[in-house]
Amino acid sequence: MKSKEIRIKSPTMFTPGMSEHYENEKPEELSEFSGAKLSVSSALRVMKENYSLLRRAEEVRVTNLKDPTNTKIGAMVKTYTFVKDKVRGPLYERTAAAEQGLRDQISEINTRVSRPITKEAESGRFGSEARSHVKSLPVTDRVSFVRQAIDKGDYKTAAYVLGAPAYLSGLEEEDIRLLLDSYQRKRYAKEFRVLDYLEKLADNLGKGFIAASSNLDVVETPEVAKALKLHKAAEEAMS
Repeated sequence: MKSKEIRIKSPTMFTPGMSEHYENEKPEELSEFSGAKLSVSSALRVMKENYSLLRRAEEVRVTNLKDPTNTKIGAMVKTYTFVKDKVRGPLYERTAAAEQGLRDQISEINTRVSRPITKEAESGRFGSEARSHVKSLPVTDRVSFVRQAIDKGDYKTAAYVLGAPAYLSGLEEEDIRLLLDSYQRKRYAKEFRVLDYLEKLADNLGKGFIAASSNLDVVETPEVAKALKLHKAAEEAMS
């Protein structure tokens, strides 16, 4: 039975089509976040470099097999050595660095959008009045009042309520949690659009590295392991 041909393939996550997809999907707001913009440029560059590196590994594999001076197992060992010395290290190092750069920007923006709004509630001129008003409403209308403030962009009124203990406005803790999420997503809409893009790009890099590593494992065959073991034993015998 003819053995299946071993090929070194680039995963979908690093193909030119995927690079183009993320290039085209950049949110307009990205230009306002200099650190994130640089991290994205680095990540897209790494995707292209990884694709080229994996293509180079496949070219080396084919060249080694076609070289008449190589035996089949000799060609396989040369390819394994090239992958080990020239491919795996750079692939890991630059992908890890690019992904971490994106994760750092995600953390920084998350910190910005989730910062406490207690100071706004405490320092607001009409904070106590706003909370008292909400508390005076029927229980079924309290959440609606705050949600309407958020929808209208009246973030000050919303902060007066959401930045203070729930009991002061007669709301439940769960109500505050859900309303605060809506408040953050509406007030920091552009930040969340950038966050969504960064998270998807970072995940793509991570998944791409795992898939690429798996694809490279095809060069580590039992025949190669046996040949390397014999070569090592011969070197030790001669030393």
